[in-house]
Amino acid sequence: MSLGRRATIGAGWVVAWRGVSRLLGVANTIILARLLLPADFGLVAMAMTFETSLLMMSAFPVHDALLRRPEADTDLHDAAFTIQAVRAVLTSLIIAAGAPIAAVWFSEPRLTWLVLALAATTAANGLTNIGIVEFQRELRFDVQFKLQLVPAMLQMLVTVGTAWLTRSYWALVVGLAVLRISTVVMSYAIHPYRPRFSLSGWRLLVGFSFWLWLGCLAGMVWGQVDTFVVGPAFGSAGLGLYVLAGQVASLPSTELVVPIAAVLFAGFAYAQREGKGAAPNPLTIASALVLLLAPMALVISAGAANLVTILLGPKWSAAAPLVAIAAAQCVLQPFIQVAGAALVARAHVRAQFLVTTGSAALRAVFVTLAALTGSLTMVIVATSAALGCSALLYAFPLQSDLKGQLGSFLAGLVRIALATTAAGVMLIASGFGWEPAKSDLLWHFATFLNLSLVGMIVTATYAMTLFALWFAVGRPNGPERIVVNLLKEFTPPRWLSGVAARLTVLLSS
Repeated sequence: MSLGRRATIGAGWVVAWRGVSRLLGVANTIILARLLLPADFGLVAMAMTFETSLLMMSAFPVHDALLRRPEADTDLHDAAFTIQAVRAVLTSLIIAAGAPIAAVWFSEPRLTWLVLALAATTAANGLTNIGIVEFQRELRFDVQFKLQLVPAMLQMLVTVGTAWLTRSYWALVVGLAVLRISTVVMSYAIHPYRPRFSLSGWRLLVGFSFWLWLGCLAGMVWGQVDTFVVGPAFGSAGLGLYVLAGQVASLPSTELVVPIAAVLFAGFAYAQREGKGAAPNPLTIASALVLLLAPMALVISAGAANLVTILLGPKWSAAAPLVAIAAAQCVLQPFIQVAGAALVARAHVRAQFLVTTGSAALRAVFVTLAALTGSLTMVIVATSAALGCSALLYAFPLQSDLKGQLGSFLAGLVRIALATTAAGVMLIASGFGWEPAKSDLLWHFATFLNLSLVGMIVTATYAMTLFALWFAVGRPNGPERIVVNLLKEFTPPRWLSGVAARLTVLLSS
């Protein structure tokens, strides 16, 4: 089986997991949004931001170092487990000691006990069986699907049940604790490896992991600066709106780009170990993902009011304009995620650190300046601008992979932009999109119908425009060709094979 096919199958499993996970997550969010208040979500987001920041500061990504090793080594696995466990215990103590600081920073006395509760589960998380990294080395993402499913289902059941009984933000923390502890248990149930405490061979891990650790520090600033700025500036209610709006708007990128990037990293590392030659150009892969994400982002933006009403309920209506703007960020994520995976897999960890640091600095400046305006909308615009700059920074170290094909690469992105614009114009001309949510007695049916029509208009217009442009310029190599080749790579179910075969022949002839 070819590396490309194995990676694609792996991506399918990871995306399938993300789909199942998101179904659970969406159901969880829909229920919790009706049981809890925006301020509850904002309060837990503050605690999670404080904990995550310290976790990322202490993160030492030994898993990535193991993935790049040419062969499995018991001593290295034990050393990685020991580093992972010691780091988790020390970090949990630091988190607990910093709980009063978090309460003072966010002006929320309730944070002290929340952060202490999170710290208790952090130590347990460090005992996860290091043997499961072998599933990634072998591109066995089907096993990882099973590993993650049971803990996620337990988390949802416990979170919803606790929220129903208590109507308290503590339900979110209890659910997270169940997720972490059950994941540790599952890691030992699903893999026979039994790690022991040992530091033999640790030097082989440290050199590669050091730059990744520095990159994690920069990534911490990149990922958490919004909350540290928005929380004190807008309060827990404003932060709750900001966080939930970001989660809704980023659904396509979090459910497709992030898992695919994880598989690509394993695929790139596998190619490096096996000497398979030059890996596919990360930038062209990213452009193919942009092709898929652009219409999804447009649907989310155009249907933001109805989408927020359906998913979160009418009391979250203030998040709709934030979602409409933030949806554009989806098309920038592929370059950041895929390029980042390629840089690390190729051991260009210093370049990855420098790019992440530059991106984090830009985001901190943009968000801080936007917060001074007192407008959450301006903060969303600022984060979008920062993402655009980051996409350019991540793409730059890989531009040599294009090998003189920069013009055709940019032309592919222009075709995607033109098709997206045509779909947006069609929405406006037809009277759909960017409309306020329905408020009549049949609002559930009306909002669902509106979203469905928006999706159909965008999909039809976008696909016809994009492939008409592609055919008009002679079907050059580009994101369209990658999508067509993927269609040809896999055989669909028998009852669809006739239609799909004709479509593939038409597009690739």
